Amino acid sequence: MRAKTGTLTGASALSGYVRTPRGTPLAFVIFCNHHLADAEDVRAAQDAIVNALAERPL
Repeated sequence: MRAKTGTLTGASALSGYVRTPRGTPLAFVIFCNHHLADAEDVRAAQDAIVNALAERPL
């Protein structure tokens, strides 16, 4: 994965590229705005989404 984060109060973003096990490149953007969760929890959720993308059999 190659990605860039961005954080402001109440907003967190992660965008970049990841390859599946078969080598298929995927581009992603995850933007969480006006979240009420702790920033650490939001980043953990974003990481989990990217990990799920990376495991897709595409």
